[in-house]
Amino acid sequence: MTSVTGTSTIPKRPLFEGGPEVSVIGFGAWPIGGGLGAVDADVGLRAVQVAVDVGQSFIDTAEYYERAHEYGNKTNKQGGSETVIGRALTAAPSLKEQAFVTTKCTLQPYTEEKIRSACAYSMEKLQADCIELYQLHGWDPATPVADQLGVLAALQEEGKINYIGLNNAGVKQLDEAWATGIRFHTLQVRYHMFSRKEIEAEIAPWYAETSPLVPVYTNHRAFAKTGSGRHIGKS
Repeated sequence: MTSVTGTSTIPKRPLFEGGPEVSVIGFGAWPIGGGLGAVDADVGLRAVQVAVDVGQSFIDTAEYYERAHEYGNKTNKQGGSETVIGRALTAAPSLKEQAFVTTKCTLQPYTEEKIRSACAYSMEKLQADCIELYQLHGWDPATPVADQLGVLAALQEEGKINYIGLNNAGVKQLDEAWATGIRFHTLQVRYHMFSRKEIEAEIAPWYAETSPLVPVYTNHRAFAKTGSGRHIGKS
């Protein structure tokens, strides 16, 4: 495939200190799973391929983006995000080599059975032998965080995932997770012009003192970088 631009203009940064380099602007794959309305699968497939081809190699999806229709989402009757990504990258091996795909275990409780089942399901849909970055999509207060991270660490040891990520956690929760001694690599948060206070006042100072990177997601296609750490934006 010939690159649309001939060369990528999207810079890369390490996912975390010493980690793999990924594009600073990621491809948020919620819409190709029907999150913003129906999208033809072939259109979604081509969107993924073009994104990676022009250097937008960080691809972010989730179990829920694949299965929203199964779980009773009233506005999303489509799903299929992971399936489309798997088809897109398998059909273009050179792009698959460039892509860094992350997905998430969405539905709680985050028991060992649930996390392992969701991970296996996502691997099948993505047509992947290993998920680069596997994240917990929310915070499960009913299951000890050490148990949740312990399952992810076991999957990492088994070669099913490479890196561990969290989503939407506050400082208290981050402290609890960090205290387990099981290292997670990323924290994904909502950060845009209407959602800044907690991130800038609390989250940014916290992660500036530790090692995780903070991938940013937003519905407003915004991307921001503070002086206290590194961000990856997801459009």
